[in-house]
Amino acid sequence: MVNNTSIQNPDTHQRLQWVWKVFRPPSVFHSLDILDKNLLQSAKKLRLGRRFTFQQDNDPKHTAKITKEWLHNNSVTVLEWPSQSPDLNPIEHLWRDLKMAVHQHLPSNLTELERICKEEWQRIPKSRCEKLVASFPRRLLAVLAQKGASTKY
Repeated sequence: MVNNTSIQNPDTHQRLQWVWKVFRPPSVFHSLDILDKNLLQSAKKLRLGRRFTFQQDNDPKHTAKITKEWLHNNSVTVLEWPSQSPDLNPIEHLWRDLKMAVHQHLPSNLTELERICKEEWQRIPKSRCEKLVASFPRRLLAVLAQKGASTKY
């Protein structure tokens, strides 16, 4: 499942991009396929050119040599993300929201699970994404104040 949602930061008028989540067994090659078919095209659609910074966590498929080479060869700037970092990525909150919504349906098989995931993902309001993006500075300051330890976020 691929989903792109564009959000404009009301303070800076900078356009922000929510990227993807795929509900499949993970693999490095699948991640490269997603990057190859989506990342640069999304940047082009948003008229970002090369003026964007890509954020991802330190999942092994994201830090694999082949993935790093693809990002380098395609001149993609990647935000440094420390290992074992608190979940500052706003998308983590959306995954929790999605998990809770899907759990209420109690899917009985994989096909039903996929359908429900897609339906519930579409129901997440844009305002939820905007709120999560707007909360990033507060969350970051909280993590810094706690010297990387747990926060209320």
